[in-house]
Amino acid sequence: MATIKIPQVFQLYTGGSALLTIDGSTLAEALSNLKTRYPELAPHIINRSGKLHHYVHLFRGGEELQRIEPERVTLSADDELLLVPGIAGG
Repeated sequence: MATIKIPQVFQLYTGGSALLTIDGSTLAEALSNLKTRYPELAPHIINRSGKLHHYVHLFRGGEELQRIEPERVTLSADDELLLVPGIAGG
């Protein structure tokens, strides 16, 4: 299982957990499992087509993953993902 670091702004929807383990051999499977396991979190990070919202950034080892189709991103048990919400301002 890969792990995903959840920023504080989203921890309200994870029962206060800052680190989640997610099943899935691809990012698409992991997002689907995350949606099932944390239904309150899902609408804030995943759009209706099952992909990350454009304002949510997901990194693995410094590589931004949402620019790649989720079905093409393979995950391994030792992968550590970092979820970063976009920040807007003026």
